[in-house]
Amino acid sequence: EGQRVEFSIEKGPKGLQAANVTGNFTALFEDNTLISSFTSETELQLLAYLKGDGTVNSQAMTILLPAIKLTSANKSDDSSGGKVVQYQFQALKYAGAGPGIEATTIQICDTEAA
Repeated sequence: EGQRVEFSIEKGPKGLQAANVTGNFTALFEDNTLISSFTSETELQLLAYLKGDGTVNSQAMTILLPAIKLTSANKSDDSSGGKVVQYQFQALKYAGAGPGIEATTIQICDTEAA
């Protein structure tokens, strides 16, 4: 269960032809799954689904980072007494062959786009 995701995208020298995508998120510590991905340097995918409002048919946007590596992990206690971990990540260019996933660093889909 994530609490917050932040992204930072830097433009390359010729606009967005090259992007340095970094970010961080906070997750509740339930088991060793994410920590193991961090220590073994396993690539993960990150998908964010952002709704415009709370209605059933509201516009939405998805942001897919098809390949990320966790670059840091810091544990702390939250106000409810649970353990949370703040992760930082670096997005990489996807080199796999997943259906519908282009060889890219970031893929954005807007439900309102024509």
